[in-house]
Amino acid sequence: MKLLVSILFLLFAIPAVAQPSFRCSGQLNATERAICDSPTVSALDRRMAALFRERFASLNAPRQRRLRAEQLTWLDWRNTCGRSERCLQTRYQQRIADFMPGLVPVPIGTPPPGPDDVVERRVRNGRMETVYGDGRIVWQSISGGSFGTDYPNGTVDMATAIQIPGAPVPPLPANMSEWGGTVENDLLTIIDQLLPPPDRLPYRDLFSHEPYPERMLSHLSVIQHLTGE
Repeated sequence: MKLLVSILFLLFAIPAVAQPSFRCSGQLNATERAICDSPTVSALDRRMAALFRERFASLNAPRQRRLRAEQLTWLDWRNTCGRSERCLQTRYQQRIADFMPGLVPVPIGTPPPGPDDVVERRVRNGRMETVYGDGRIVWQSISGGSFGTDYPNGTVDMATAIQIPGAPVPPLPANMSEWGGTVENDLLTIIDQLLPPPDRLPYRDLFSHEPYPERMLSHLSVIQHLTGE
């Protein structure tokens, strides 16, 4: 009973300011930044990390290695939440329950996302990715050459699209190159507003050597993906 009361207190009486178990500085991914921005999720992270350390200290070396591997898998699963606070709250509650058998996680705030709810739209490693509530990542290469689904258990479904090249897009006339650069900068400004800061430069580098027409088509496809249109 005391244990349950303690957990209820943790979940409903979290202080206004909290820090997670890791430093909120340096190179952080989108999920880590979301954790740092949320006092609620920060407190859950600290509780989960403390329980992990307690469990780890109680195990022999082989079981410690197994637990560490399980935790890395869970961190990957957590990161599928992107910046969704309600998804992160659910993931942490589930992980805390893993370390405390018999504890039923207490919901916080709004219900967790359903398996088919879109948690995040993002652009990474040359792919346009849509993350769903059940952890699936449905993706398509920006070039359109391949598409597939990554599952939380590590399996992947992938297919290659057969592309029939259309008529080549002619390059801009020399006297319109400045106008073309202005249009591209406008599109990149929109994309910068839709992408988290760490993903902006890699996106630009991805297409820096592509011909102008291909770059423009890619920018338009990415904007369409990130806005869900």
